[in-house]
Formats: sequence, C-alpha cells, structure tokens
Amino acid sequence: MTLAPPRPHSPVTSRSGRGSEPPATVLGRTAAFILRHRKAVIVIWLVLLVAGGMSAGKVQKRLLNTSTHP
Repeated sequence: MTLAPPRPHSPVTSRSGRGSEPPATVLGRTAAFILRHRKAVIVIWLVLLVAGGMSAGKVQKRLLNTSTHP
C-alpha cells in the first residue's frame, strides 16, 4: 500500500473577489476559529491542564479500594 502525495490546495475565492470564503463544514469552521484565536485556545488548554492536574489527586483518593476479601 502506498500513500499518495498531498494534493495542491487552491484557495476558493468568493464571488465578490475579496478572498476565500469560510469553510462550509463544522470541522472547517472549527479549524478556522482555532486558527483565528490561537492564543485564546492555548490559554484555555493550559487552564484545563492545570485544573485536571489539580483534580487528579482528589479523584485518585476516591478510586482507591481498601476493602479486603475474606
């Protein structure tokens, strides 16, 4: 099995000639949003990382099973 090289991307121009139109799919709109707001997305991910790290210790204590079997 071989992989084909990526196809060249040609920008889609709008009818008004002002540039490219926004992507029509949900994934395309999400990617466009992330690319426009890179710093905010990075900050949000860092906040989620810190919050997850802080809550991991509390969750671990609740998951410990100290019961004994007869």
